[in-house]
Amino acid sequence: MATERTTNVAQAAAAGGAQAAAAAAAAAAAAGNVAGAQPDPAPTQTNVTVSVMDSYVPTIPEPSADAIEAKFPHKTLTKIEGQPTYADFHQLREELYRNALSSKSPFGGGNHGHMGAVMESMTYTIETGGATWNVPATSGMFPTFPPNASDAAKKRRIAEFVRDETGIKTNECTTNLLRNQLLEAIDKEYYMELYDNIFPYDRVNPADFLSHILKYYAVIDDDVLEDNKKEFEEPPNMSQPIDLYFRKQERCRQLATDGNVPISQADMVLKLQIHMGKSGMVNSAYTKWKRKAAVDRQWAAGKIFFRQAIKEAGNITKLAGESEFSANSLTQLKQNTQDAVREEMVDQMGEAFDNLAMAATAKQDTLDSMTKSIADLTDANSRLTKANQTLTQQLQKALAGGNCGDGGSGGGGGGHNNNQQEKTFPNWTDPDAYCHTCGYKLRKGHNSANCPRAKNHPGHQKNATRANPMGGSLKDAGWGNKPDGTERQ
Repeated sequence: MATERTTNVAQAAAAGGAQAAAAAAAAAAAAGNVAGAQPDPAPTQTNVTVSVMDSYVPTIPEPSADAIEAKFPHKTLTKIEGQPTYADFHQLREELYRNALSSKSPFGGGNHGHMGAVMESMTYTIETGGATWNVPATSGMFPTFPPNASDAAKKRRIAEFVRDETGIKTNECTTNLLRNQLLEAIDKEYYMELYDNIFPYDRVNPADFLSHILKYYAVIDDDVLEDNKKEFEEPPNMSQPIDLYFRKQERCRQLATDGNVPISQADMVLKLQIHMGKSGMVNSAYTKWKRKAAVDRQWAAGKIFFRQAIKEAGNITKLAGESEFSANSLTQLKQNTQDAVREEMVDQMGEAFDNLAMAATAKQDTLDSMTKSIADLTDANSRLTKANQTLTQQLQKALAGGNCGDGGSGGGGGGHNNNQQEKTFPNWTDPDAYCHTCGYKLRKGHNSANCPRAKNHPGHQKNATRANPMGGSLKDAGWGNKPDGTERQ
């Protein structure tokens, strides 16, 4: 009997705190006396330790429908008269999306409002960069704690409980408001199939409501889907803000999804990297992106990555047209030059070894030619090393005293480079040549149109010249004639 009374005390403590436990203990003792139970011959004292938080009942605030609705950008959705067309449907949905986004929620990643309540799940995952929309079931009035949880752990659990329960109530209120907006915007004969005799439309999620309208009434024709596919394949106009391209691709993906021929996340990413590679503006960034793990190559991350890469490429292009270099700009230029040196060395060494392998079965004169190629490569490597040393010296000077070429050192950065430029050029070079991938200092006969390394550079532009480099390589800029074709003085 004593054991039973102890259990009752513990249960009462868990449910209502120390005060309730004491009352339960007294009641149990009284019940035992009434039944004529004999006291234990050797009673032992039972200590019940109850934390204040064990009996704490959190208060969950009730959301205000008026406050939520006041934040809606569209207090009422654009009314659709008669059968909805796809254009009508698209506008209605965009307005609903903006309203859903305005109501904050801790669910679905925590940064996308209630978009998950009105958006198809795959689309939501792509738009949010991998998040999923999931509203948990209510936990009731009290939070539950793990066994032997510390007070600090209980405090965290209470905070999470309040957050989630508040989010659940807010979601219910927001969903009701959005659903009512849809019911008012579309004539009821187009959604009467969703009606329930007991709950009318109370259990129809806005996302399911939209899906019904799209499936049966806002039909997308095959020719629209075909045109959309062609638009999706179109590369960006790099002279315009890249956000125009991003928005175009997302719009195409949404229409394809609506037409039941969805464009996957992988398709979005693949097309993005192909378009960026072929643009010829972000070659090094393209290579870095390709090296990322597949799990890190997502649409949302790709937008951020290539937007920054395009910005940096624009800065470098601007830098190349200036006569003076700041210390920071020179640092970037040095890094770019080092990358170009490494890339060219790898390419040339690869070509040399390939040629040597072929020469093993060739005539002696071919072998002699390959040997000369190795010697030329060694000479080119030496020159590249010297160029890198020169840039390092310029950088050190800039960091020590400001801009290169300042004061009596010979004018601007460009002029300093010109002072080191030979006025006569080796016989093997073409002072007028330029290659989009390889730069300015080239062998005779080498240009953008016949570059042997173009196949390894997706963004290579065959029509690039000194007069119009088309955003190509700046390696050995200043070598030979001026970029406009005029002879250096």
